[in-house]
This record gives sequence, structure tokens and C-alpha cells, in this order.
Amino acid sequence: MLYLGGGYPEPYDEQLAGKVAMRKAIRAFAERGRTIYAECGGMMYLTQAIRDCGGCLHNMVGLFPAEAVMEKSGLALGYRTVELSQTCVLGVSGVVARGTSSIALRWFRLDQVLARYTHLHFAGQPMFAAALVDSAKRAAGRLSDFGRG
Repeated sequence: MLYLGGGYPEPYDEQLAGKVAMRKAIRAFAERGRTIYAECGGMMYLTQAIRDCGGCLHNMVGLFPAEAVMEKSGLALGYRTVELSQTCVLGVSGVVARGTSSIALRWFRLDQVLARYTHLHFAGQPMFAAALVDSAKRAAGRLSDFGRG
């Protein structure tokens, strides 16, 4: 399993773009059906590119057909309540949790990959961590059946 936590990738967009082998490895990991969970900056890293405040485009992993666009004005962080609208690597539909985010609803999903802006509080919903581990185990089991573990 790969967990890409939140943070601010924009000061490092050139360095991240320059790590071509790492970007390809993460994309291949996802394409092999492995579990990836990303929050905020981790989600931005999984998009096609980050466009900096000067308008320069920096290629990222390219899993999601989106571009993260940086703006100079700041957004205020706040607590959000999120509910899983469908079963995914975090658990079953209907589970509710709290987290912090400046954007409440933006998320991407692709097979075993889930990325969202919200930083979830895993202690407030312990089943999320267990669901991620279970997802990773299932993905590894499926792949080892094919000799690709």
C-alpha cells in the first residue's frame, strides 16, 4: 500500500516533476491494482500536473485527468464531515468521519486508488485504517495469485 499524506508540494513542483522514475513507478503500482490513498498534496501529486502561481506547468504522476492550479490567495482550513458515498479502500458506503480541508468535496477514485483534499482524522474513525490494510492485503493476494506479488 502507498499512503501519500498531505502537505504543500508546490514549493517542490520542479523536483517532483524531475523524479520521472518515481512518478512512473507510482503509476505502475496503481495500474497493477495496488492500494493507494492520498490526501491534499498527495492528491495533487497524483494528478496530471501542478500549475504554479506563475503559470508554469509541472508534470506529476498522471493518474487523474486533472491539473492542480495554485493561486496566491489562501483558503481557510476548516473541519468537514465526510461520508463515503460508495464502498472504496476506506470502507463501506455510509461511513462518516471528520477531517480538515479548505475544499470539502473534491476527490478522485480509480480502482484501488482514492485521493481527496480532506485530511481525515483516522482516530475518529478507526475502521478507515483497518479498511486500508484489508484493501492492501486483498490486492496483494490477487496479484500473487498471478505470480506478480
